[in-house]
Amino acid sequence: MTHNTEKQRYTVLIIDQQTQVAKLYSLLQSKSCQVHVLDTGQKAFEYCLQNPPTVIITEYNLPDQPGISFINQIKSHHITQHIPIIVISQELDLEKRIELLNLEIDDFVLKPCLPEEIIARTEIILQELEVIVESQKNLDHGFMGRLDEMNLVDIVQTLELGHKSGIIHLTRGGIIGKVMIRDGQIMTAAVNGKKPSDALNSLFTWLDGHFWVTLQDVSYPNEIQATNKSLLQIASDSIQKYRQIIAHLPSLKSILKAVPTESVFKVSKEEKHVLKLFRVPHSILHVLEQSRLPEIIILKNIKILLDKGLLIPAGQNAAHEDDPIGQVISSQDFDDSDVYSKIAAFFKTDQNNDKNKIVNNQGNGRLKVTDLKISHRFALSKGDIICIRQKLNSL
Repeated sequence: MTHNTEKQRYTVLIIDQQTQVAKLYSLLQSKSCQVHVLDTGQKAFEYCLQNPPTVIITEYNLPDQPGISFINQIKSHHITQHIPIIVISQELDLEKRIELLNLEIDDFVLKPCLPEEIIARTEIILQELEVIVESQKNLDHGFMGRLDEMNLVDIVQTLELGHKSGIIHLTRGGIIGKVMIRDGQIMTAAVNGKKPSDALNSLFTWLDGHFWVTLQDVSYPNEIQATNKSLLQIASDSIQKYRQIIAHLPSLKSILKAVPTESVFKVSKEEKHVLKLFRVPHSILHVLEQSRLPEIIILKNIKILLDKGLLIPAGQNAAHEDDPIGQVISSQDFDDSDVYSKIAAFFKTDQNNDKNKIVNNQGNGRLKVTDLKISHRFALSKGDIICIRQKLNSL
């Protein structure tokens, strides 16, 4: 199944059943992509050898072979090893995820997901490819690479050792940042209109994406007064903290949305700022690029909001009327202590009674049983669980 027009600039290969990808196929066509769909790994590999696509989108569980075998074939062959791969799958265990990461796939999308999420992640990869192509046209003197293999700290140290001058270009998700170096010393930096020091701190934590360095004379003013030694020390500490945070978050390309209900959880000023950025579903990467707050602060607050259930994946529904625990959390009529009492009462409900009943506090010391359908999934933070345990012990 293919589609051809003169305006198409990219070829996307999808490995899945045609009936499962109809909407994705249509959306890719609307983005000026030529789309080819195959249903087995073997057919896909043979196609790639003859017509290498721009991007591969593949289901992990293939009918003819394990997905990991197909990906390994692609990454092992000199003709296809450069092709970006997006893997779509149900939840995988940790061992399989590590195996995929070792094969250097470009993205992983967890099912269930919206076709729009896959499109957004594909567009990010295509934007990065465009920037790389443009950089190669202008790269007469310099070098280039991937930020997961050589980050900004490594690049600056390399130029410092050789007392080189030039411009370091970094790209992540289609956004380009620059760091200007004279005789090995950092002079200034720019990204998203931030002041030089904030731009530099942000760029130091870009741990994925690409870079290219053009060696040239630099006449930019010295807008960053600190020495390389002090800047790189601060950067190393920031990178360590950054890695610790993102280890507990979904992919930066994951699309999240704010839950459109009031919550009894106390929300800080920074958390409110982040929630506003997710009123319309966006990728974490998009929000990092749009906010003026430091990236580490944004990521910390995203983690807090995910734990509170105030941010959820774009394809997931928030608590609704047939979810009693969700109703408790979303209620505007109770303080925190009453919320934890009500959840504790839920767990104390007589298990021999109807499973669709929950005990509700009436405010007069009496308990009333109300018929409700129970949903068993809800996000609670460690602090919430501790408070609920305390209430359980007191019941």
